[in-house]
Amino acid sequence: MKKKESKQISMKPDKRTVDTIILQQSNKVDKTKTHFVILKDGVIVKGIDTTKIAKHCEGHNTNTIGITLEGDSYNIAQQKALMNMLYSCMEKKELIVTGYDTFYPGEVNPNLNIRSLLGKYKQNYG
Repeated sequence: MKKKESKQISMKPDKRTVDTIILQQSNKVDKTKTHFVILKDGVIVKGIDTTKIAKHCEGHNTNTIGITLEGDSYNIAQQKALMNMLYSCMEKKELIVTGYDTFYPGEVNPNLNIRSLLGKYKQNYG
């Protein structure tokens, strides 16, 4: 049974300082290595608790929250879920939002256009 998308996604890690959200996309989603997974149908599944450090971006895990979008390319349902999630998070604290490709160019799915997705976020909410 799938978990339903929560209207109150908590990204407030009380025990550590977070300043960045790192987005990535994968066909092989492992919720034991990321904080949140956005499934193809837009459902958000919680992985590692945000009070803990996940292993989603080697060398850049300490002050970050990882969000993984399931699949080869994101769709409208995932985009809406991500936008709502980022919007609710940004209301509480100003965070940097970036793609995994910022740290590891060429190692990500070329179909994922994080820059375009972030541009849409800024256009709608920024």
